[in-house]
Parts: sequence; structure tokens; C-alpha cells
Amino acid sequence: MHFIFSSKNEAVCRQVYQVIASDADCFIYYDDALLLLKDVCTNRISGDVLILDVSFCKGFSDFVYDVCISKNVKLPIVQFGDPAFDKTVRAQRWLSENEIRYDSYDMHGLIPLFLKINDALETVLPYAHTDDAVAESSERGSSLKKHGTRVIDAMRHEKTLSPASCNLFAFLYKNRRREISVSEIANHLNITADSEKERNNIVYAQLSRLKKFLAKSNVAQEYKLKLLRTRKGFYKLFLAACVI
Repeated sequence: MHFIFSSKNEAVCRQVYQVIASDADCFIYYDDALLLLKDVCTNRISGDVLILDVSFCKGFSDFVYDVCISKNVKLPIVQFGDPAFDKTVRAQRWLSENEIRYDSYDMHGLIPLFLKINDALETVLPYAHTDDAVAESSERGSSLKKHGTRVIDAMRHEKTLSPASCNLFAFLYKNRRREISVSEIANHLNITADSEKERNNIVYAQLSRLKKFLAKSNVAQEYKLKLLRTRKGFYKLFLAACVI
């Protein structure tokens, strides 16, 4: 595999690479984000995963995604330097962003690679062992909670969203880091019926109405919200990584 790193700290990148790579892999390093973007645009560089330092390349991934999409290339992008999430949630966050950006929801095969990269980052950059990181994590968590409340409140003010659909959206949003079963949704909405099949059909109808609403909602477009079936009987709300 070709691992492309972009950071101000080459030593850290090489340490991470040594943990995740085998003899057959290749290390590619950029300390100039603009040069990296230029090389991606002109096809001078290609790789299997792009690993960006947030403190060095904040917001830069947007440009890379746009270039890759224009070339019909799905280059997985991982961003590190964020102490706010444990490794499982962070890997899921990486997956969600790549799926949303590339509008492709069959990228779960990347999870082992993402977990491997994150394990290496945890080894090289032990965020949890510094007081500053703990304080930053707490502050970030509080900020994200407030952000999530704003998203739900914004949806509540959409005039065409029914109370039942708003309730369903809030439930899916609060559980956005995992897939939700139809049975869980039925229990949350207190749906009763003569049979399980009829109960499930009521849930499917609710999900369909919410899905159609999100396709036209300004709030949903702003936060890139998408409600998708992940497998039979399970659904998940996908959204841009900036609000995960």
C-alpha cells in the first residue's frame, strides 16, 4: 500500500508508518499541502490512503475530496490530531465522512485499516495521557452536544416536518454513531399493532416520509444528512463529519 502523509512533523508520520506498514508498503510525505493538492490534481501522485494532520491541514481535505470526486477516484482520507474521540468512534467518524463525501456506502472494508492507523496514532500520540488533551476533549464534547441540539432544534422549525417525523429524526440523530433496528424504532415511537409485520410496516412508512423530507430539507442539505438502510431491518443517519 502507498501511505500518503501530510504534516508539519515528518518524524511523527514516519513513526506511524513504521507501526502500520509492511516491507511491501510505501511511505510518501508532504510538508507542503498546496504541493500535495497540485500533485493530486495533475496525477503526479497516487496512493491507497491519505493521512492528514488536522493542525497542519485543517479544512484542506475539502479540496482533496473535490479533486478526487471530479476524477471519479475514491481516495480514503484520514485526519488525525483530534483528541476528542476514542479509537472506535474516531474510526467510525473517518468511515462516515468518506462515505458521505464520495456518496458511497459500501466502504466498511476500510474499518480494519482505519483501526490499525488509529492504534498507531494512539501509540505515537498518546492523547489521553496529557492534562491538556483531557481538558480539550471535555470542552469539545460539550461543544458537540450543543451543536447536536442546534441541529435537532433547526429540524423542529421546519414547517413541513410532522411531530412524529421530528421525534423519529431526533432519535436517529442522537444514535447516529450506530445503526438502528426497526424494532428499536417501533419501541421508541410506542407503535402498537396486531402483528409484528404490521408494526414494522408502520415504521417503514415513517422512515420513508422522513427520508423524502430530508431530500428536500434545507437543514438536511446544510449538514449533509442522509437516512439509509444499512442492511435488512436496520437504518442509520449519515452526516458530515464536522457535526459527528
